[in-house]
Amino acid sequence: MTYHEMMQMEREEMLRHKWIESEKAGHDLGQAALIHWAYAYDDAFHERVRSEFGEPTDVPVLRS
Repeated sequence: MTYHEMMQMEREEMLRHKWIESEKAGHDLGQAALIHWAYAYDDAFHERVRSEFGEPTDVPVLRS
């Protein structure tokens, strides 16, 4: 799995969460639902992806 593929999966999970939570609320929760997903599920998501697919093959290196 590439880094880009992992980030695409993450984006899809975030948008799915936004849709589900917005449906429950009866209106579009917008960015608040995306932020909620990041705080509540991001670490578990990355842990699950790494356990299933291993480390991404092309992780970008950030330089200062």
